[in-house]
Parts: sequence; structure tokens; C-alpha cells
Amino acid sequence: MSGTRFYYLHPLLAGPIDRWPDHLDRVAAMGFDAVITSPPFVPGPAGNLFLSADHDRLDPRLGGGDVPSALGRLAEAAGRRGLRPILDVVIDRVAAEGPLGSGASNWYRADADDKLPDPRRPPRQRGVATLRADGDVGGLAEWWAARMAEWADAGITGFRCLRPHRVPARLWRDVIAAVRRRHADTVFLAWTPGLRSSEAALAACGFQLAACWSRAWDAPSGEFDGTLDSLTQIAPLITAPETPFGRRLAAAHTDSGDARRAADQALALAAAYGGGWLMPMGFEFGARREMDPARDRPEDFARLVAEAPFDLTTQIAATNACCGSLGVRTIGSMRVLSPPGAPVAALLLAGAGGETEAGLRLILVNESLDDSVKALAAPLLTASGLPGAVFEGAGGPPIGPDGAIGIAPGEVKVLRAAAIPAVVSPAPEVMAATTAPRIAIEAVSPAVDDGRFPAKRLVGEMVDVSADVISDGHDRLAAALLWRAEDEPDWHEAPMTPAGNDRWTGRFPLARLGRHVFTVAAWKDHFGNFAAELEAKHAAGITVDLELEEGRLLVAEGAAQADAAAARGLAALAKKLQKAGAEERRRLLLAPATASLMASARIRPHAFRHPTSFPVDAERRAAGFASWYELFPRSQSGDVNRHGTFDDVIARLPAIREMGFDVLYFPPIHPIG
Repeated sequence: MSGTRFYYLHPLLAGPIDRWPDHLDRVAAMGFDAVITSPPFVPGPAGNLFLSADHDRLDPRLGGGDVPSALGRLAEAAGRRGLRPILDVVIDRVAAEGPLGSGASNWYRADADDKLPDPRRPPRQRGVATLRADGDVGGLAEWWAARMAEWADAGITGFRCLRPHRVPARLWRDVIAAVRRRHADTVFLAWTPGLRSSEAALAACGFQLAACWSRAWDAPSGEFDGTLDSLTQIAPLITAPETPFGRRLAAAHTDSGDARRAADQALALAAAYGGGWLMPMGFEFGARREMDPARDRPEDFARLVAEAPFDLTTQIAATNACCGSLGVRTIGSMRVLSPPGAPVAALLLAGAGGETEAGLRLILVNESLDDSVKALAAPLLTASGLPGAVFEGAGGPPIGPDGAIGIAPGEVKVLRAAAIPAVVSPAPEVMAATTAPRIAIEAVSPAVDDGRFPAKRLVGEMVDVSADVISDGHDRLAAALLWRAEDEPDWHEAPMTPAGNDRWTGRFPLARLGRHVFTVAAWKDHFGNFAAELEAKHAAGITVDLELEEGRLLVAEGAAQADAAAARGLAALAKKLQKAGAEERRRLLLAPATASLMASARIRPHAFRHPTSFPVDAERRAAGFASWYELFPRSQSGDVNRHGTFDDVIARLPAIREMGFDVLYFPPIHPIG
């Protein structure tokens, strides 16, 4: 039944049963598949939505007679026109004077007339008995199943179940299962507009359809996203531009032109959802007056048609034909992409198959009925969360992040999300990736332009070196500083210490005047990593027998790979570990002397040395600070009648030296004659 177009026919507006064929002809001509109507029982004070004492007799205003024969005539007339007859059902309340609500059963309880009203709840209806929450629903399920099966025997093909959340889910399951055992094709539509996500218990009851308002995102609660997703768990959704016996869409507009544009927008929106829709009687003629379940008359509908501000029957037929040609597009979930009060309402609909680009539709609704508007595609694509997509279906080229979508006044535009290919990069060289170093050394200091120019220091100083050393995983690392004078063939090495946050520091001396170079090397510190884990496990009270044996094997491996001097010490330690008990083993393995011995073995897995040799110039001590004396040679003669010469300057040098100056500075000098 998903994709069905429903028309709600109010029996009191339609008039006697013998007049209904005229209405059914009009409904069929507009392209609807099914007609929904309320049970034409004696209305009583509570209205004709509730079973009364004479529930097997027709309301006299509908021509009288018994209900089964009337339903049979309705089913036969609807079937000849290709319409499926659907009947409204209310289980949570009945007329108080009827057999179910009068106290003959324990299923319903009538409210006392003197009961004070609850200001937190809507005003209660008099003459109504409500379903008892503590009653036995088993017998009631059998009663309702028998009654609905009788109506199905008469030709009714389905039921619109009103206020389903007010009925225990177990009762719905029993009723629906019992009716379908007798009539397997019976349709049950859960009328769910206004329900919250907490009513998801209806999901396992067997409903084939659920309903929501087509403009449900306007709800002030802001809970629409979660509510709709919950409703889709109950059954596939159909939409309604306005609800039977609810506020009319045209009543929100004083101007008939605005009302017409709003109705056009509602029709387009119903087609945009594409999962089926329901239209109440009178919408096609711009009805402003709400339906009355007890006092409506055929004359009211005749007056509505005569005074209709517009007639949408032709447009509705075209909309229904369009919905039928597009096929069923079941709503799986919906997200509202636009903020409240935005000029364009943007809705992202995913089909029941999930939120893939192929099943996504973007619905854009221009909230203004008078002005055109443009919607930027970039924020919509960003809010949608699509990894790479464009929007198609606007009658032009695909719209990407740099585009804008024009929307006419009151227009509803439907776009499809289409995936675009990701950027194709060349495949990485496998061998190069496998041989790439696992350790990186970055931000080495001191360095001028990454080592292009030498850093400056004074001879005799210590050069403080720092670098970031990082690697994959959580293993401990070790690093060393390598340096030499530029004319030395061999490197000197000193360990670096971690300074926190992956920063390592070390220092080396500048013993000679001239250029020196340095670099940084790093490797995985397997023994340091082992020692840290051993200490942590022992402190936590975990048995460490396996770890102690692992440590002994590491020491033995170091003895086999180290040079002769380190190998002797490690071999002796390995023998001690072989003979020692568990506690002595742990003490030996965690001793600082053992860490020094293992470091001397120079077992350096995944070792990496920075490829740059960073230069440092060791300058004279005077380069660190000097006092300069400036003079003009032409002014040094001491005789106003002749200019000075360099010989005069030479004569002044002892006096300048006695003042403690280190440098004699000349300004620019012109040729001296």
C-alpha cells in the first residue's frame, strides 16, 4: 500500500449513501487509489467517531438501514471506480451510552461528570468512555477483531487507526493478526501525526503505513528529526498537507491568491515525499472551515463548492499521475538542514535503503509566497555530510559547492544527490613504503635555513641541540647527538635526553676555532621499553615470570651482538640471570648498570639519522663582544691648517688602546691627497 493516494470523505458532508457515487466519481477522476471514511454510525453526543449503542444502524442523516449492507454498497461502488474503501477506527474511546462504555464490560471507563478538569490536558469530551489501562485487553482484542472482520466481510479493505498510541501494543498485534487471518490483504494505517519518538512501541504491531504532516518540520518542539525516524520504524510513511478535522491550510491566509499558492506548494510537497499521501475532503476547493464530526451537512459542502476561491481538481489529478509515474520512494529518514526561520526550508530525505548518495533527495521549499530566493549549495552539501556529491535535477548542469539554486515564490524543488568521483592519486610505491624509516627527526635546532648557513657560537662554548623525535606506536625511543670538527674524520657521540612532548636535548663542546658540524640519530629502545613494562606490571601485582625470561633473552642477545668490551659484561650478567631467583632477576634487570650495559651494546633497531649535517662556526671570543672607536682620519692632524693622514691616525692608536677599545672604525674615506 506504500505509494497509495488516499482521499478522506467525510460522511456527513457527503450526505446520504445514495449520493456517494457522485463523490466517488470525483475522487477517482482526481487519480486517488483509496477513499477513507468514518463509520456511519449513530453519532450521539460524542460525535460519529465513536461506537454508540446502535452501532449496527446507520445515522438517519445517511439514509438509515443496517451498517453491513451500507458498507457493502460503499465497497461495491468504490471497487467499480478502482478505489479501495478504508474505514476509520477508534479503539481507545467509545460512546459512554454504548454497550462497551456503559459498564457492561470492564474494558472502558466513563469519566464522572463532576470530575474537575485538569488544566494541563485538553478539555475532555462528555459522554465518552476511555480505555482502561488496567483492563483485560485479551477479550477486547477478540471483540474488535470480530467487529472489524465483519466490516472486511462487507468489502472494507483497510482501516485508519486513530490515536494508536493510546492503545496497548499487544492489543493492536492481536487485532491485526486476527483480522488478517480472515482477510490477508487488509491494510492497517497508523494515524501518527503529532506522535513523539517515545511511541516506537507501535513498530512491532503489524501496521503497513504510518502518517506524518508534510510540513512537520515546522513543529516548534524542534524534535521532528528524531520523531520522523521513529515513525519510519513503525511503517513506511505517507504525508498529509492538512489533517481531517484539523486546521485548514487555507485558513492561515486571508488573501485567496496566497491560499492558492500555499495549496500549490502543499501539493508539490506531497509529490516530493513520494511515499503516498492523504488529502481531506474540501482541500481541492480551498476550504477554510474545519470539518465537524457531528454537525456537518451536505449543504455545507455544496456551499463550499459554490463559493470556492479556486478549484485544484485538475492539478491534483496531475500530481497524482506524477506520483504514480515516479513510483514508490519510501522515506527511511529525514534531516532538516536549514536553521529555524530560514527563507528556504532544506530537507534531506533518505530512502529505506540507507543514506547513500543514490538514495538521497534534497527538498527545498521557498517559504515566501511572493519573492524568489537563492539557496547556496555549499552549506547544504556541508550540512548533508556527503563525502563527495553534487545536486542534480534542477533543469541544468549539476550543482556543486560553488553553485546556487534559484527557487520561485512558494516553489518546492526536488534535487537528487549524485556522487562524484574522488581525486585519483598515483598508487604509492610498495617497496618504497616498506623501506621508509619508522622514525622521524624534525625541527632541529640550532639551524639557519635548515642548515644552509652556519649557526654562530664562540669557541669554548657548549652548543645546546634540540630536536623532535617521533615514531609510530608507543615504544620508547632513544636518541644521540653526533658531532665533529669539519676536518675530523670520525663522529663523536653523546646521548640525548627527553625533554617532554617528543622533544630531545643534548649538547657538545666547541674546543677549536672554526667550523663544526652535528646531526641527530634515533632508534627504538627495546630494552628501555621492556624495563618500563616490567616495572609497571610488578607495581600492579601482576605475575612477571614471562617478562623476566624475556629480559634474560634480551641480555643474551646483546652479548652476542656487542663488541668485545661490552660483550664480556653482558655475558656475565646473562649468567647471573640464569642462576638468580625471580626477585633477584627483577632487581638485576631494572638496575641502572644493566641499562648502561645494554646501551653500550649499541643494538639499535629501526635506527635513523637525520640526513643533514648542520654547520656551526666557532668564532673568536672577541666576536662575542667588542668596543668600537670611530674617527675621521682627515681630522687627526692636530693642526687646523692641514688635514690628517694615516700617519696621524697611527700616532693616536696607543691612546685609543689605553681607553680599552677593541676596534677602530673608519667612516667612508675619500682619496687623501
